[in-house]
Amino acid sequence: MRFAFYGCVGASDPEGPEVSEAWQREMAEHTIADQGVIVAGFFDVGVTSRVSWSDRPRASALLVASGDPDRGFDAVVVGDYERAFGTVAEFRELVLLFEGRGVQVWMPEAGGLVSVDGPDFPALLTMLQPVVPSSTVREVRAGRRRPGGQAGRRARPGVGSPA
Repeated sequence: MRFAFYGCVGASDPEGPEVSEAWQREMAEHTIADQGVIVAGFFDVGVTSRVSWSDRPRASALLVASGDPDRGFDAVVVGDYERAFGTVAEFRELVLLFEGRGVQVWMPEAGGLVSVDGPDFPALLTMLQPVVPSSTVREVRAGRRRPGGQAGRRARPGVGSPA
């Protein structure tokens, strides 16, 4: 299977674009291991998940490409839900859009393929609902603690923390 990779990093992220893209791509490759290869990359730099996909340069390009029957990929793999989607509603809407175009969506937090018609989809939406917004992550990194969290530590699914 041929995958397009999508990732995103905000301008104020202390990791920087290179580091962020590297770990998001690594998460994506782990998610699709033995299922196919990434043949195209779409990575937005300097925008947050609060910006709609149509207003992000690379996400917008991915949306356009997904509508082309000769797009060159069969599925999209997202490196990190929190950075890719602003809300659960946006996530659901985009999965429906991609599915309508014959493009599968895969992501680490789902353990692979996401399907709106799948029996696990409602549970996935429930799990994703409480994901901490990036602005809160920045506050935690700056040394402010949030209830139940550790200052300065960002949990990534599959990398030292439960998904």
